[in-house]
Amino acid sequence: MVVQNSEATGNRIPDIVCFVNGLPWVVIEAKRPDSNHENKSTVAEAISQQIRNQGQTEIPHLFAYSQLLLAINGHGGLYATCGTPDKFWATWKEEEIIEAEFIQLKNNRLKSLQLDALFDHRPDLSLINIVRC
Repeated sequence: MVVQNSEATGNRIPDIVCFVNGLPWVVIEAKRPDSNHENKSTVAEAISQQIRNQGQTEIPHLFAYSQLLLAINGHGGLYATCGTPDKFWATWKEEEIIEAEFIQLKNNRLKSLQLDALFDHRPDLSLINIVRC
């Protein structure tokens, strides 16, 4: 995806943009695990690039609706929201779930109370008259 900068003088190409209902919800900057710069991780480079891209002369319009920014390099990653300074980016941690427990969780039917809690806010479709033209 090519995004023209706000001054129409150049383009930026974010690595991964995840859209939800047409809105760019997540912007991911992915780097190689090995760095060309000594004492600077590639994740730090990705964070720097994310912060730069939010600048007024760059592509701030891409980040207007973004809820999550990720900087990853294959070994780890950090996440933040728009406008977060680099020192406040947090480490992404995966929850370790053994395969047997995962299968049990994903195949477990929800109880009626759980279903009600999820869907009670929706109108009862049987009470809605549908008019066709």
